[in-house]
Amino acid sequence: MKVVIVGAGIHGLCLAWALTRNGHHVTVLERGSIPNPLNASYDQHRLIHDFNLRSSSDPTITEAFSAWQTLSHDIGPLYVETGAVCGFADPGTAARVLDQLRHAGITARRLTPRERLDVLPVLLPDPDHSAIATERGGILLADQIAILLAEWLGRHGAVLRPNTTVASLDHGRPAAVLADGEVEQADIVIACVGAATTNLAPMLAVGARRQILAYLEPPGHLERVWRNAPVFVNFGGVDDLWGAPPAAGTHLKLAAGYLACPARSDHPANRDVSTTETMALLNSIRTHLPHFASYRVLRMSACTYSTAAAQGVLQCPLNDHRSVWAVAGYDGSDYKLAPALALKLAAQLAR
Repeated sequence: MKVVIVGAGIHGLCLAWALTRNGHHVTVLERGSIPNPLNASYDQHRLIHDFNLRSSSDPTITEAFSAWQTLSHDIGPLYVETGAVCGFADPGTAARVLDQLRHAGITARRLTPRERLDVLPVLLPDPDHSAIATERGGILLADQIAILLAEWLGRHGAVLRPNTTVASLDHGRPAAVLADGEVEQADIVIACVGAATTNLAPMLAVGARRQILAYLEPPGHLERVWRNAPVFVNFGGVDDLWGAPPAAGTHLKLAAGYLACPARSDHPANRDVSTTETMALLNSIRTHLPHFASYRVLRMSACTYSTAAAQGVLQCPLNDHRSVWAVAGYDGSDYKLAPALALKLAAQLAR
């Protein structure tokens, strides 16, 4: 079966991998380079953890971990386990989440204030907040994953077509119609809809959001502490602070969830971080980071990702023959699900 995949972000590359390893003939069309450093999924690291608090997850996070292991077996090391910690303002929510984790067989524990300081001493504690820690969870080396996936696909016969803009999808043939008029026909066409390509599936009402990120260098006396720190989410109260420790050559990355805001799809200004945005994020971080003046700001970055109305990653056919599909993320946290989703869709298309 010939499959054309539009988009070489993490969903497109993982789908290409899953379909290629199943013996299909895969062509990937990407408007930029492959991998594309401007894609939302291209970064030093992405987080994977069990604190998926917004919706039920299909696939589950356990399935996601398993799929990353399968991918790692094919392309090489891609994950650094640090453990994970999530903060909770409401003790009832913390108790419910802890019960859910244990029911799912995930090793987790509620931290006392003293234990919280032992696990994550580099952040000021949130008064009256509790925290839960899990043993599993950590960093996915996102930029390396994209590079390794592209190399694996090239070695295994997939056709990679960078700098190829798709103008529309032909639901009848099916085919991808390129901006220059060329038609790339296939048995199956899958559009991995990102913030810059929402026009390919307007009926899905996929939008875009933008998150500001800060990359820091800790002072020398805290380098080892940060290297041994877990990934963390939902700290700092309304600031919704989250971050990834420096590991495997990456930098310390911090962000504040409350600064994520709607964005215009594919607008060049999405990539520029203003002085106002920089100060807003650094002020949030300063509030929760002792010795902030000793940290060096290495760079600021903006990530614009697709958002779907559905509480979960969209994977749906766009025509009655189920020969044209769309895949779209729902809130930027779906990166960790990409290989598991790809394996599931590849198996579904084979039936």
